[in-house]
Amino acid sequence: MKKKFAIIASLLPLLFAVQPDAKCQWVQTKGPSGESITALAVIGPNLFAGTGIFFGGSGTGVFISSDNGMSWASMSAGLRYGYYKGDVICLAVNGTDIFAGTDSGVFRSTDNGTSWTGWSTGLFQDSYITAITTIGTNLFAAAAGGGTTREIFLSTDNGLNWTATYNGLLGGSAWALAVSGTNLFAGTFNGVFLSPDNGTSWKEINNGLIDTLVLALAEKGADLFAGTVGGGVFLSTNNGTNWIPVNNGLPKNASVDAFCVTGNSIFAGTLNDGVFLSIDNGTNWHNVSIGLTDTAVFALAVSGTNLFAGTKHEVWRRSLSDFGISTVSQLLPSINSVISFPNPLRESTSIKFSSPDRAFTQVSIHNLLGSEVAHFFSGSLDGGEHFFTWDAHGMPPGMYICIIRASGRTEELPMMLVK
Repeated sequence: MKKKFAIIASLLPLLFAVQPDAKCQWVQTKGPSGESITALAVIGPNLFAGTGIFFGGSGTGVFISSDNGMSWASMSAGLRYGYYKGDVICLAVNGTDIFAGTDSGVFRSTDNGTSWTGWSTGLFQDSYITAITTIGTNLFAAAAGGGTTREIFLSTDNGLNWTATYNGLLGGSAWALAVSGTNLFAGTFNGVFLSPDNGTSWKEINNGLIDTLVLALAEKGADLFAGTVGGGVFLSTNNGTNWIPVNNGLPKNASVDAFCVTGNSIFAGTLNDGVFLSIDNGTNWHNVSIGLTDTAVFALAVSGTNLFAGTKHEVWRRSLSDFGISTVSQLLPSINSVISFPNPLRESTSIKFSSPDRAFTQVSIHNLLGSEVAHFFSGSLDGGEHFFTWDAHGMPPGMYICIIRASGRTEELPMMLVK
């Protein structure tokens, strides 16, 4: 049985208007103190942080935390450095192995960072490894420097030996890699390049990409995001054939150098302006930097129920629940995920979900401080589709969460109210 309900919720504060002493804000972890955090990676409960002297820190290698940043331990035995003598620029995970890209090649650890082995045969001696990714059993490394146009390297033996791949790749340092299916994308100082054949050939894909100084790439479903120097974020929905700027809510001339995708949300880290969140595929961005006093963000990662940011001086932590993101994604074993349209909304939105069986169900809307601002329904609902309408006239703009509870399980949907 379909049921429709409407409610005008009361005016209450929400996340983006909270004061600095509110609980929903970034918290500085207990290290690595005084380090520039250039990379973050996660294996199970372990969070790894790479540090770099080139970015302003002392550059003492890789650190690990198994308690959400409450404590950190140095894990750099075997790491060697080149010209800058301390730069770990990127980290990547492949199964239980973790790879570190440094200013002296690629290093691999098979024991959670306890020891590292240099795996750089075939890499240029002065290669500055900026990104590492995988397609199947193939490992790719992007390099800045080297004095040539050969900026991407391929390893087919888990990093033991490397071969330069550069056919069609124009000169310019490569700073980012992303994978979508069998397509490999490289972000360079000459824009974005695509290889559909494991790096054998490359083609330039810069149509609409006004700023070609690309520092970051992220794949989100069928979409590709590019972070640029001074041009903000660009989005391609067709494998890079065309790009459009998606900068509403970002500072003018924002430099975006880090992305983190979790579920339907994408976070962007900037070089000067902190962290921004989009829940509508980049159409709108929202500053989520409350409490983040160090706004030079070099890396982002999700570990457990927290988002971590690596900045110029330390690692910061913030709960995903602050953004309306829940790690609980199932309501019932065969339920269709809750959706709302439009989202973002200006005045009202229709909320839809379906359940397979009759169950006691609660439907409500909360602000990001956890307070319930609207209660639609408490009672037994038959199996099938159910609809609710939220009339948000008079509500302050910002992010809210629709929460549906049934049979002891919970599903949460972030909704953004704009004016």
